[in-house]
Order: sequence, then structure tokens, then C-alpha cells
Amino acid sequence: MLFIIALIVGASIPFTGGLIAEQQLREPARQIELLARTARHLATLQQRPYVLILNADHIILQPYSEADPLAPFQIASTAATANASNSPLVSTNKATITTTFSTANLSSTNNAVSSFDDAPVYTLLDPVTQEYEIPEKVSFTVRGWQEKDWYPPEDRTWIFPPTGLCEPLEIRVQKGEAYIENTYDPLTGSIKSERFYLP
Repeated sequence: MLFIIALIVGASIPFTGGLIAEQQLREPARQIELLARTARHLATLQQRPYVLILNADHIILQPYSEADPLAPFQIASTAATANASNSPLVSTNKATITTTFSTANLSSTNNAVSSFDDAPVYTLLDPVTQEYEIPEKVSFTVRGWQEKDWYPPEDRTWIFPPTGLCEPLEIRVQKGEAYIENTYDPLTGSIKSERFYLP
């Protein structure tokens, strides 16, 4: 009887190791997709280009004009962008997203809402900045449209114009020999196809 239990436990150890490796890769892959979809959504909603700046240890989402003031399709700034430097920072622990919003005060002649005069209000035109830190021992590489090789990100920019289209990009998230490769749809900014190897 003990032999059977030991055999079952021994056989399940490699299986659980594969599940742990998959979970450690799926979370960064999910966060990267979330940032890409957020960038596309914000670009079309606010009619201003957004960019993901890909680095080896973190990814930054921000309006494209902040990444490159001389952007050829830079949209004229609004009053909301002027308040970006006074933004409150909402931050959580490592391997989660940090979000920065600009604020505006609610002003109304209606006395019923006067108690909310000091409350921050987030409008559709407020620039959004997010940052995701890649977990330790996890790396990722990028392959652009018609590129044959995978390259380390090193400040690579992934631009999301207001038209809703983005560069079709492939991102490989890797830890040891295990990896997940995601191909992103240029129309939706979401994952179109996935390949993985989880030894």
C-alpha cells in the first residue's frame, strides 16, 4: 500500500513542476497583454497615441508624446495633460502594475455635490501611465513583423496610434528552458496565437 502511495506521489512531482513553471510564465504574459490592450483602448478612446516602452526588467505604458516630444502624429495637449505632474501615484508591490493619473477638481454650482469639491476626478482625457516590473529570473524577447530572430527589448517602442492599429509583434516570455510565445493581433492588441514549451 505504501509503495502505491509513493509511486503516485513520485509520478505527480514532475507534473506539478510543469504547472508551477507555466504559472510563473503565464502571469507576465497576461500582464503584457493587458498593457497592450490598455494602450490600444486608451489610444482610440482619447485620440492620442500611446506607446509601450519595452525594457528587460520592466514595461512602461505612457502617451507617445511623453516618450518622444517630436512624434510626427503628436496630438495637441489638453488642459488635463497640464496637471500630469501633480498626479497621485497608486502603487502596489513588485510584479504588479503601478498607475498614474492626472486629477481635476469637481466644480459645480449645485450645492448637493459641494462636499465632493476636493475629490479627484478622472476624465477620459487624462493621460495614463502604467509600469509593470518583470519578475526575477523571467526574461522576454521580441520579434517584429518580418524579423527572423528574437531580440532583447532594450527600450524598444511598441506604438499604438489612435487609428486602432499597432505593429504585429511576437513576445517570448522565458524562464530557464520553458517559454511562452505570443503573437499579437495588430487590430485588437490582444493575443492572436500562442506557442509554448513547458518541460
